[in-house]
Amino acid sequence: MFGIIIDTFHVLKEIESRDEDDKKNVCYLCGLKRDYLQKNGKRFDIHCAKEHNIWNYLYFFFYLKDLPIEDMNAIESYIFELIETSEIGFFPQGKYISNEN
Repeated sequence: MFGIIIDTFHVLKEIESRDEDDKKNVCYLCGLKRDYLQKNGKRFDIHCAKEHNIWNYLYFFFYLKDLPIEDMNAIESYIFELIETSEIGFFPQGKYISNEN
């Protein structure tokens, strides 16, 4: 019994360590890793803070929720529909566009 507890604790620590590593080295929105971005001349911290800032996305979602449908432009309407149907196709998975380093 004691061995099972130790093994379970070890597995949980490995998962926690992997999660912490992901938080520090993987962009939450696009999934690109720090070393890939840096190899392509991009700074990971700038990428996460400016290009894929999670708070900007969240702000935009709340903005759309409060905006009357008749006041939305085509892009806002399209993304609003995707959010309502739980589609995530508008997230930049594996992509980035930047002129900054």
